[in-house]
Amino acid sequence: TLTSQFVGSWLTEFDDEEGGSLLLEFNADGTGSENFVLDGVTETEMFTWSTTSTLMTVTYAPDDVEELMYEFLTDDRVMFFAQEGDETFEVIFDRVID
Repeated sequence: TLTSQFVGSWLTEFDDEEGGSLLLEFNADGTGSENFVLDGVTETEMFTWSTTSTLMTVTYAPDDVEELMYEFLTDDRVMFFAQEGDETFEVIFDRVID
């Protein structure tokens, strides 16, 4: 399933010393792209995605699948919960309004 609320562009900006940002594009057909900008260098990765009411599954390659819990804070703001080891990180993305 796809949660149509995700379709569009979402941005988070990092406020650590390197700065940088992550722009996610979710397409209605279940494809998407990730643009990671750090020190003026952009890395782009393509992926496919699907969701349940609380979980997003992102597949970059057959052996590279990530599952992220999420919660919409507003229609235009979503929080993802990323697990790394024993730590959980919360990352908030804001919808990019064209």
